[in-house]
Amino acid sequence: MSGQEEFVFDIAPARDPVDVNRPLPKWLGLVTNHRRLFDAGQDGWLRPPPGSCFVLGRESFVSEAFPGGRNAIPVRLAFDVDKLPFPDALTDLKRGGTGDDPRAVRWRAPIPLFAVKTMETPSVEQKNRLMGMVDQLANVSLPDAQLAVNDFAVTSPREVGPSTPDAEPLELPESLNAIQGAMAMAVWAVPHVEPWIEALRQALDRDAAGVAEGIAKLDADWLQLPWLVREPPGPLLDDEDEQSRLWQAALRCMERSTVQDLSPGALAKRIAREAGIDGENQAAKIWLDRTLRIVAAEETISCDDWRENGAGLAMWLALLRPDPTRFRSWNKDLPGVPPGVWWAAAILCGWHRGYRALDNEFRGDAGLQELVAIRALEASWPGGGEGALPPSQRSPLERTRQEGRFILTWRGEPVLRKEWKARARWYAADLTDDDADRAARDLAGRLGWPCVERRLFLPEGRTRAEGGGRWYVDGDDLVVEGTKSLRLPKSVDVDERLDPDEFRRRLATEAGVVSDPPAAYPRPAEIEAGAVMDPADAFRPPAASGDVADTDPPRVDDPRYASDPPGLIYRPDFVTEEEEARLLERIDGAEWSTELKRRVQQYGWRYDYNKRRIDEATRVPDLPPWARELAGRLVSEGMMSELSDQLIVNEYLGNQGITPHIDQPDDFAEHIATISLLETWGMVFQRRREKQKIEKLLERGSVAVLSGEARYEWTHEIRQRKSDPPVGGKGKRVPRDRRISLTFRKTRLQRSN
Repeated sequence: MSGQEEFVFDIAPARDPVDVNRPLPKWLGLVTNHRRLFDAGQDGWLRPPPGSCFVLGRESFVSEAFPGGRNAIPVRLAFDVDKLPFPDALTDLKRGGTGDDPRAVRWRAPIPLFAVKTMETPSVEQKNRLMGMVDQLANVSLPDAQLAVNDFAVTSPREVGPSTPDAEPLELPESLNAIQGAMAMAVWAVPHVEPWIEALRQALDRDAAGVAEGIAKLDADWLQLPWLVREPPGPLLDDEDEQSRLWQAALRCMERSTVQDLSPGALAKRIAREAGIDGENQAAKIWLDRTLRIVAAEETISCDDWRENGAGLAMWLALLRPDPTRFRSWNKDLPGVPPGVWWAAAILCGWHRGYRALDNEFRGDAGLQELVAIRALEASWPGGGEGALPPSQRSPLERTRQEGRFILTWRGEPVLRKEWKARARWYAADLTDDDADRAARDLAGRLGWPCVERRLFLPEGRTRAEGGGRWYVDGDDLVVEGTKSLRLPKSVDVDERLDPDEFRRRLATEAGVVSDPPAAYPRPAEIEAGAVMDPADAFRPPAASGDVADTDPPRVDDPRYASDPPGLIYRPDFVTEEEEARLLERIDGAEWSTELKRRVQQYGWRYDYNKRRIDEATRVPDLPPWARELAGRLVSEGMMSELSDQLIVNEYLGNQGITPHIDQPDDFAEHIATISLLETWGMVFQRRREKQKIEKLLERGSVAVLSGEARYEWTHEIRQRKSDPPVGGKGKRVPRDRRISLTFRKTRLQRSN
């Protein structure tokens, strides 16, 4: 996106402070075009014309100059003044220096898209064109405001002269893109275990001391988060250990070069030189030699020495797979990668790639994007950036409790919500319980974790000692010199018990597939605030009975959960009403197929309803960005084991339905996910050989995933009828109007280019 339109300004450049007797406007208005908006959507910042300032309407709209013609789509934006950073950037504007112009102000700084409160186009046609183009851009996020239609006219642009020394335009720091990219990937890839979640919270709040203290306990002393530790230009500090120097060198070199600049081998050589390969840094020499052999396919990546080579291993992952999407498969390709190294590699990938190149699936929702934008501005701005932020943006992150998940909140609203799974359950478990202790020792033994203590319980009285050595008691310690042996009575017990602290440390640091703890023993209330899932667990296929069911256990008194088909995974409230509105805007702006009685849209692969198979010969568009983001959520939250590559959007009106069927096993992998929008309709499941029938209400905003028996042994259908039972089973039946379903599937085919 170039965004280099011509802007011509001629109003007097004198800087006039905002009149203190005139109240600040509640909003400022600008008319720009879709190209400028798309360019801003890559990192969330709308920049002023080069070398100049914005002219904005004071609770009115002022047009920028941009090329006309049928291809330009005017977009009218209203900015919430309370959300604008850089409070000193606002000045009144005088018309030629001869009188006040109360309708316009000068704004000499970039404008964040999270400050947009309304967004409009002049016509439905232009709105649909704009939304269609957005769906083809994987790294562009529009403001979190519904795109409305308002038949406005584009007026002649207001003009202002070049900047003067006392009205110099503010520019965003060069390092902002790298820091923002690193933060986004840090949030996306954080291991879902308590210490790492706390490290993320402290890092986003720029608590360098807290992060350093935490990661020192996690065998990752070298992991200095890039937005916390920024060394000045010049040689690396001599007192840094070899791994820390290597990590700092990577941050320097990978910020200065883009992914396309250098081959992995050339960039590795630059990093090694920066780390002091010509001096005494033996680790840099060894790392470079191994890197070049790996690049030449003469050696494979090994995780065996990750404690001594943690920084080097993280750098291999980031160098050899610079595309963030490849991080979904590293844990399968290298199951020995520990959680902290995987996280560091993802952070380094975002640092190198930069936020502007990150796909939307790594950015999160609007609240998280705003948080990352603000925190990245703070971290990159000279002096810390606090003075550049309005009070509403200075709130710290907080942890809140909710059953089955961990949540980080900002200004009282959740910005990060993830499910907890096996490692977090173990981490928060009551390990003094006998069943828990026994199961934990079994798990530690299977994974080779040295977490077991052997204890000798001696009875009261005298115990005979033999041998030529001697022993004595020093406080609570028994000190043995030489060799001694005890002749133990039969009543002596030798007991094995778990070392809880060491076990929890291994949960946070070691690789390996961790099974769920026993369900029978009690779990403390702290688990509500705990976090979950390390990379090794994150994409483990859900069990046939539903891997996420234990986060929200079926309630026998709730008809939504009673007697579900085995293998059905169901979660209400997967999509919020605000998310639904944005999805419907994009869906209804796309083209519908009318080959069936109901309207459909197909992406990724076309399904032939007559042949009941994938049509490999007919191309259809790939999944649009909004669909890829949902597909990524289904995987990252444990609902599906693989990223979907096929989507069917179905529209059901009135009494429309779909006949009983089982999705073609030869064409599609096990997990089939359906998200329901607009209304709650019933889906009927049948296993005819046992004459079993179950009706499941698919609530508005819910997701239902078929796996196991529900996928292969039960048919499912939407019956043709005019109404459905009410949610909860009580009250009048609910008339049908319109339901949209999004069905995500992973094909067993390979797309050829």
